[in-house]
Amino acid sequence: MSEAKKSGKRPAPKKKATTKKASSSKSSARPSGKGSAKPAPKKPSSKGAAKLTKKTRTSLPPPAIANGTAIRRAESRKLALELVAAGLDKKAERIEVIDVAERVDYADYVVLMSGRSDVQLAAIAQSVEDALKKHGKHPQLDGRRGAAWIVLDCGDVWVHAFLEDARKYYDIEGLWMDAPRVDLPKDMAPKRTSLLPPPSESDAEDDR
Repeated sequence: MSEAKKSGKRPAPKKKATTKKASSSKSSARPSGKGSAKPAPKKPSSKGAAKLTKKTRTSLPPPAIANGTAIRRAESRKLALELVAAGLDKKAERIEVIDVAERVDYADYVVLMSGRSDVQLAAIAQSVEDALKKHGKHPQLDGRRGAAWIVLDCGDVWVHAFLEDARKYYDIEGLWMDAPRVDLPKDMAPKRTSLLPPPSESDAEDDR
């Protein structure tokens, strides 16, 4: 009789065979070698899709910026015409609105006006200031009562009010000769280009 039978204990099961079976079953489930089938391709993650979308978007022109510029310029044009109306309330003459948006970075429009006296220029400047206050704006003013040239910095619009001699001398129109002009609405446009007397008439009056 064997020692196991004598002691009455059952022999312990052999672990090697079980381990080999498990390992063989695991190894059969895994693809191995060069001839094994390739795993299915993974779907792109949401992060990868976001990156592709972002890359595509950055290659397109930014419409929001372009639309914002167009809106700002439309508002500036509207404000310029309101300031023209304010000048006309005080009988401003020889009004010109010049589009300078493509030429300078500090304004979109420049408005030129003429007056017959320094008192009238001061009244024109005050009328422009009052029109701006309705929009909650306060212009920076250069030139006071008695000046021959008053400049109002209204943000995207600049207003120049001159006596005629000062306007001829500084020739702002000549500086912006190649800049486009804004056509005034029919109810704003004067019947004549200027209500001031032509230079020949004023010279003749001075000679008298």
